[in-house]
Amino acid sequence: GVSPRLPVVVYADDVRDAARAWWLLKLAGVPDARILNGGWKAWTAAKLPTATEASAAKAEPHDWKPDATRLADKAHV
Repeated sequence: GVSPRLPVVVYADDVRDAARAWWLLKLAGVPDARILNGGWKAWTAAKLPTATEASAAKAEPHDWKPDATRLADKAHV
């Protein structure tokens, strides 16, 4: 789940996909969105901890506000 108190980390095989997900999270108002440097391959190559069971984390109700400063309309371009 997404919480305004916790970081959200995104990764993908293609960093462009991770960047898109990061941008959408930031647009949605998530205050601490991050991209995992090197992705899943780098994480597992470094033998960092992984888990196969689902997390007990739950989404917290929050009044997410889109960050309009992250958008460029025709006038800006």
